[in-house]
Amino acid sequence: MTVSEGKIAIRQLTLSESDLNQIVKIENLSFNKYDAYHKDDFRRWLGYTPDLCLVAEIEDCIAGDMISRILDDKAELASLAIHPDFRRRGVGSVLLEETIRRVKAYGIDHIDLEVRKTNLAGFRFWKKMGFVLIGVQPGFYDDGETALQMRKTIK
Repeated sequence: MTVSEGKIAIRQLTLSESDLNQIVKIENLSFNKYDAYHKDDFRRWLGYTPDLCLVAEIEDCIAGDMISRILDDKAELASLAIHPDFRRRGVGSVLLEETIRRVKAYGIDHIDLEVRKTNLAGFRFWKKMGFVLIGVQPGFYDDGETALQMRKTIK
């Protein structure tokens, strides 16, 4: 299923080499060596809740991805990465809107995520999207950095 909003089309990530190569490239452009997902990470996440592993396409090119899953009674958002050429064009917002729509279909009323304490741009984005700080997790990342835990209640 593809959901279009303007020039941004949202669809489920596939295990195709094309999809995986494009999103791994975006991960490497977006995150440090500790945080960037690899092909095996995406394959694993697709095994959890495949319809919550989404890509955004602009003109048949993957512009970004949002990776989430349902775990018990909540949704966990694991990764959002947007190619630098497509940032500040609403791609992240459209991916989140579609993720929320799909999470609601599971009867879940909130989405949780972690963001690096030093990722001020990420923290500001999530806050703008309605997420609130609910906790701090020292040493969460492989390099020992603290994570800020955030949650969005959805209606």
